[in-house]
Amino acid sequence: MEWVLLGVVALAVIALGVSRNRRGNADQPAPESKQAAKPGGKPTPVPKPDPSLAATDQTEIDHLFAAVDAEIADKLIELLEVRLRDVIRRQVPVRAIRSSPAPSVARICFSNGVIVLAKTHASGGLIPMAKAMMTSSVTLKRYDRSDEDRPPALHFVWRHGGHVEVTAVGLDQAD
Repeated sequence: MEWVLLGVVALAVIALGVSRNRRGNADQPAPESKQAAKPGGKPTPVPKPDPSLAATDQTEIDHLFAAVDAEIADKLIELLEVRLRDVIRRQVPVRAIRSSPAPSVARICFSNGVIVLAKTHASGGLIPMAKAMMTSSVTLKRYDRSDEDRPPALHFVWRHGGHVEVTAVGLDQAD
């Protein structure tokens, strides 16, 4: 269903561009008449129509993109939860914590290849987890999806009672 909506949005953008291009070309004289006006000289370049969209067109495109985003947001959270359930069930350990291009977001890499983008509640919140990874296995104990409007909270644990809670932003995609 997401692909259908994405296709509709792409077709709408193309159709708007084509109609805008036709409107701009109708106001200009044909290129042959410009060449005839300057005998023996170089033809005058034909100015291209303004590629920017009208305000109403931009509003319509923004509305279509927002509709697609709203529809696929639930699907992305469901996919994240499926991956997290598997990580919890198998007790897959965390193998690395890496930075991400987004500010205040880290990549938490599990040994089965799942990479979750996560935010901490406080600056340096992943330091205890990184220290614990040097001496013991850090695993995801549970995720909490109590509020449907917010992403799930992830609860990591390790030996000797250590724990860290972060907020999942989503799954990482291949670079």
